[in-house]
Amino acid sequence: MKGGGTYYFQGLEKAKQAIANDQTKSSIVMIFISDGGDGSGKDCVAIIRQLKEQYGVNHNFVCHTVGVDSGISQGSSAAQLLTNMAAARGGRTYSANTSDDLKTVFNHIAANSTTSVALVERFSAILAQKISVKIMIDYL
Repeated sequence: MKGGGTYYFQGLEKAKQAIANDQTKSSIVMIFISDGGDGSGKDCVAIIRQLKEQYGVNHNFVCHTVGVDSGISQGSSAAQLLTNMAAARGGRTYSANTSDDLKTVFNHIAANSTTSVALVERFSAILAQKISVKIMIDYL
């Protein structure tokens, strides 16, 4: 924050550093929250795409965005930017005007996370492989 403005680029750079430092093959769900339009003058959609290109090999990366309070009104350029950022990485855009709305958004993201689905699919594949090996060892 600087003089009442919101600078998305600074937050995205911090996220980029955190992802770069993660040496695991974990799934990453970024929830980008803003109460105002971007004043950085940077192409934030391109930055989200760049995160996928740089770190997509090691991470299932999803970006959801949340516009909070009256600073992000429906149909505004700020709301459209958040929508475009989420769409660039398979996420959804939400709005929250109260703390209860924000809780609902987080619950929805957790319950419908493509990351959760990906983890279940990966676990199922690993389990199926282990069971196949066990069956072969037991019966050969």
